[in-house]
Amino acid sequence: MKRIKFFFILLCVPLMLSAQAFLPDSMVVCTDEDKAIFDDYVQKFLPCRDSSMNWLMLHTGFYFLGTPYVSYTLEVTDTEKLIVNLRQLDCTTFTETCLALARTIKNDCGPTFDAYICELTKIRYRYGLLEDYTSRLHYFTDWIHNNNDMDIVRDLTVELGGIPYPMYVNTMTRLRNKYVHLKDNDDFCARIDTIEKEISAREHFYIPKNRIDSVGVKEGDIVAMTISGKGLDIMHMGIAVIKEDRLYFMHASSVGKEVMITLVPFYDYLCGIKSCTGCMVLRPLPPEE
Repeated sequence: MKRIKFFFILLCVPLMLSAQAFLPDSMVVCTDEDKAIFDDYVQKFLPCRDSSMNWLMLHTGFYFLGTPYVSYTLEVTDTEKLIVNLRQLDCTTFTETCLALARTIKNDCGPTFDAYICELTKIRYRYGLLEDYTSRLHYFTDWIHNNNDMDIVRDLTVELGGIPYPMYVNTMTRLRNKYVHLKDNDDFCARIDTIEKEISAREHFYIPKNRIDSVGVKEGDIVAMTISGKGLDIMHMGIAVIKEDRLYFMHASSVGKEVMITLVPFYDYLCGIKSCTGCMVLRPLPPEE
């Protein structure tokens, strides 16, 4: 199975490179303000390009502290396009944005806006191919699976002592009427149903929340919170922060309405959410040289 997957990725690489190099402007949605934020970020972080990916991920998160939380920012077009929004973030787009920007800074060809577009496309879409709504990595365990395969992140959950995470996903098809791109599109719904079955059939692992302080999470790691039942896989995600030798959590908060760091250690934050069972841990990786 691993050999089949390896050859599939090899077959996808030329298509990915083509898609990245020739993604037309009509497929990208952004504003002048987004480009200005990108330019400001590059000016501040280019001198730090030799720093580790974890350092860049962490400090990129710091850069966005106070940015307003806004949900559904990727659902603003009738057909699927690459949405670039550095002005407003939710928990997923915050994580993706920080990872894409950190990798762009380390791009050997220079941290251009086009390079950022390429990185964001690789991260957000299955094997970097923006085809339609179903090619987006909607479920975060699918996001992890894909980005781990692509050497964009490294899933450390098992290495850090993770245990089996029995789960299934069906939220998108079960609640299709709440998804504007699914409710009237039987073809998309059928494809998402197939994807949900593939995700549910995979082996998953998680770190129980009562062990999170002892497993060696590093600053700048991505942490994704697991949930008990409900047809979901991950309920929230963000970036690990260490303060006074305790693990904290930087995230785009729907409660705080902005990007912020938890006021309490991550363990206490997790314990305050009854449905949360623990988390998965991912390490950001630099682009291949």
